[in-house]
Amino acid sequence: MDPNTRTVTLRAEIDNSERLLIPGGFASVELVLNAFENAILIPAASVLPSLTETAVFVVNDGRVERRVVRTGMRTNDEIHITDGLNPDDEVITAGIQRVRPGQPVRAVSKDS
Repeated sequence: MDPNTRTVTLRAEIDNSERLLIPGGFASVELVLNAFENAILIPAASVLPSLTETAVFVVNDGRVERRVVRTGMRTNDEIHITDGLNPDDEVITAGIQRVRPGQPVRAVSKDS
């Protein structure tokens, strides 16, 4: 890897029997270095960072609950939650600026 440009030169052999790849074409490659089984990933916009802790809002019995979480790795749009959430928790992903703990809420699908 070139530390100045952060690029890698490589050569790969790929089956192109369907003629979908053309000479001079561009390819985007993702190299997975670590994989976490059963990881909890939530949208980055759902996380409320502060100086002392990181929190999210979840729905608990139809009401908003503020939950302190610990975060791990992050991508452009998702954050790995390492502690503080269970896989079946409903995380509030939109309107987090307008909700308050204890407020009644109703879950709606993205398609609504």
